[in-house]
Amino acid sequence: QATEQGAQVYKSGRFEDAKTYFAQAVAGAPQSGPAHYNLGLALFALGETDEARGHFIEAANLEPGNKVIWDSPALRPYGEPDPNIQKKVKQYEGRSGGRIGQ
Repeated sequence: QATEQGAQVYKSGRFEDAKTYFAQAVAGAPQSGPAHYNLGLALFALGETDEARGHFIEAANLEPGNKVIWDSPALRPYGEPDPNIQKKVKQYEGRSGGRIGQ
């Protein structure tokens, strides 16, 4: 219900009220990607970009296949995941000089 109320006030431009409703939604469902995303949108609209970033990232982590979240213009400034990037593993040289890792 908080999400629905938040969406209504967000659409009318009442971002501070939307922030309150969406924060309630996150508190009630902390594992909800859409709840974090909506709170991020309200925060972003209020200029609270650092806090918004955290909620966008959390939403993306909770909803890896959600195109609405991942393709959102609000999330783009924070980078896009690239499944082709290979992680580098740092090689560790122990006291004996031998390498561990790949």
